Amino acid sequence: MEQVSPVSRRIWYAASFLVFIAIFISRSAKFVEPDFFMHLRIGEWIVQNRTVPRADIFSHVAYGRPWTDHEWLFQVFIYGLYKIGGWTLLAIVRGGFLTASYFFTLRTCRLVGLPWGWSLSLTLIAASMAMGSVEFRPQVITYFLFPLYFDVMLRYLLTEKGPLWLLPVLIIPWANMHGAFVAVFVLGALLLSAEIVKHLAARFQYPLPGDLIPIPRLMRLGLYLALAFLATVINPYGTEMWFFPFKVIQHPIFFQMIFEWMPPEFPFFAPFWITVGIFLALLIPTWRHQDFRNVFLVLAWTYLSLSARRNIVLFGYVAAPLFGQTLWQFATYLREAFPRRAHLLGAIPAVFLYLYAIYLVYAVGQTIIHETVHEFGIGINSTVPVRAADFVSKTKPAGEMFNEYNVGGYLIYRLFPEYKVFQDGRVDVYGPTLFYKYKVIESGNPKWRAAVQEHNLNMFFLTHGGINYPNNLASQLDDDGEWDLVYFDDVSLIYVRNSGPNRHIAKEHAYRYIKPGYPPQSYLNNSDAQTSALKELDRAIAAAPEARLPRMLKLYCLTNLGHYDEASSTVEELVKIAKNKSEAFFLRGQVFALQKEYQNAIDYYQKALSRAPQYGEAWLSLGDVYEATGQNDKALHAYLKAAKFARIPDVKAYMCVARVASRLGDDELAMRYWDKYLEYHPTDVVALNDAGTLCLRKKHYARAVAFFKKAIEIEPSNPAPYYNLSCAYIAIGQRERALDYLHSAIKQGGKTIAEIAQQDADLLAIRTDPSFAALITEAMTTSGISLNITTPSLVRTGTHEENQR
Repeated sequence: MEQVSPVSRRIWYAASFLVFIAIFISRSAKFVEPDFFMHLRIGEWIVQNRTVPRADIFSHVAYGRPWTDHEWLFQVFIYGLYKIGGWTLLAIVRGGFLTASYFFTLRTCRLVGLPWGWSLSLTLIAASMAMGSVEFRPQVITYFLFPLYFDVMLRYLLTEKGPLWLLPVLIIPWANMHGAFVAVFVLGALLLSAEIVKHLAARFQYPLPGDLIPIPRLMRLGLYLALAFLATVINPYGTEMWFFPFKVIQHPIFFQMIFEWMPPEFPFFAPFWITVGIFLALLIPTWRHQDFRNVFLVLAWTYLSLSARRNIVLFGYVAAPLFGQTLWQFATYLREAFPRRAHLLGAIPAVFLYLYAIYLVYAVGQTIIHETVHEFGIGINSTVPVRAADFVSKTKPAGEMFNEYNVGGYLIYRLFPEYKVFQDGRVDVYGPTLFYKYKVIESGNPKWRAAVQEHNLNMFFLTHGGINYPNNLASQLDDDGEWDLVYFDDVSLIYVRNSGPNRHIAKEHAYRYIKPGYPPQSYLNNSDAQTSALKELDRAIAAAPEARLPRMLKLYCLTNLGHYDEASSTVEELVKIAKNKSEAFFLRGQVFALQKEYQNAIDYYQKALSRAPQYGEAWLSLGDVYEATGQNDKALHAYLKAAKFARIPDVKAYMCVARVASRLGDDELAMRYWDKYLEYHPTDVVALNDAGTLCLRKKHYARAVAFFKKAIEIEPSNPAPYYNLSCAYIAIGQRERALDYLHSAIKQGGKTIAEIAQQDADLLAIRTDPSFAALITEAMTTSGISLNITTPSLVRTGTHEENQR
């Protein structure tokens, strides 16, 4: 280990203190995770009833199902903290746990002989891999104890001084707080396996890099791990706790549909991918000098992390000190390989490490600052459906409710026992069958109507996050005469059945003119609708005074009606509730855009973006203004920024990029973004038709045919895909099919399609066919219009926006 003077040690202690203060601050966010609120409520129930639940009591679809509440002690713990010190104490303790975990990482880095500067940098790198892990969930206990166990076990193996007695002692609370206690046994098994392999290799004269740990030391560590495993049986459920962690991971549906169990994608998990890539690259020249144990551990935890992104936090704890050792060996390799430049080359890894750590601090800071879900402070995040739950508590709709997964935990906290949820984060309770049923209903599948009858559903508690698709559940409820929207704000939408016991709620609170999931221009398209909507919007604002959406809709109506004084007042109200200065500039820009004072709008959007360069909504609006003024190059740039920086994938930005790129002749970019857009709007007929037309232009006929056929399947009455499919079949030489689809197009579109067909160059190959003339003659003579077959042009059925209108 590095030798430092007392003065240098004090300097490094001060630097370490500042690093840990920074980590603590980065974890100081308002509470938003729905499962946290659920755990708080369950902890209260356990304290009040002085027992742990053994069957579900919080959901009406899984009521009575066996339930192993493996996190019961954590729930009691946070409830006790809340009773003593409220949100403030909860926030402090959460930050303390998450910060202390990296103290253990720093200790491990120092243990393996890395200098102070390297150790602090590696600690920051590990912390960057957990930038989203700021919630006070049971995982916090795992994040605290896992690096402690790693440090103890590795310290014992290397120095025989680790306090192994902690292993069986601390595992008892851990096993009662979070099922991921099994991770420590995976870690211990990997450590012991690596050392055993080294011993076996040495015995058969194939020595692997790294010192051999004496067998008695390995046996002692194995004994303490065995004692720790036996200690996990000390819990209310006995040996059931051993099998619980494996009940969930055996069902692939959860890995496909739950965010934290999906594989990590790039670039969102860039620190993880970059660290793994550099580690593998450094192994090539230095593998003879790397301890086999280190390589084995990092590669094994890389595999676990690639299987589920929730393991990346644990990867950081394991990989940081071992990655540092690999980098140190690389520095040694450079000094030995190039002795004349040893001093210069040996410093390169250190410079790289410091710069990488500084960059990650900057990148993580930028992400946190511009991530709207991450709100610093004490209390409840603004994206939690507090006001919507207030509405339910006040109006008390009868019957069972359907709720989205991402709010189920909070609804348990707020509405139990008066209401039971349809779904929450306890996937082990619901199992794959009920979880799949929930996903089918949430996606807007028509089976939701059967679920209404099966579960006596009288209320739907939805969020704006669930309205990304044109045939989503909210839009179907809007169009269904049996359901009324009775509440909405920036977070939630609540629908109740307008007959039966809830008819009085629907009568008093229903919104007849507002559809929050749709662009306002699609339904607030005349003065009568806008005037009627204003009355309802005042009611929505009174119900949720801090909500932004009702005021934005009011601003739209007032501006279109020419009530500019009231519009200005509404802007001032929006500015007061704006989260920051950039949002205030954006809002002022919106007013000028609605008034078609485009240059003023551009100025304010640019002011907003100068303060917040990753403000996706401002980029999108800026693109709209540029497009409205014919500045397509600038519009494309703005739309690309909007697509990049939106908090959730902004499907409108994808569509705008595709449309403008196609107009500018960049077909490759346009096609790429039509594909992105159709991932979220797979049933958008106009988008399918536009994408197919683009493929037709690029002579990708098979894809064009597929797009047009899908559009016909979704909307058989739309003539455009029939017509364009006819053009595609002509291009590939199938004249009979082309005539059949042209006949269908004319049947749906009448004289308009017939007039286009007379002038379309794509139909030139069948112009001389008697069947073509017969089709045109029938359509045109029926309309009393004479034939005039002239030079044709490529069919266009209107831009995406025009067709949407």
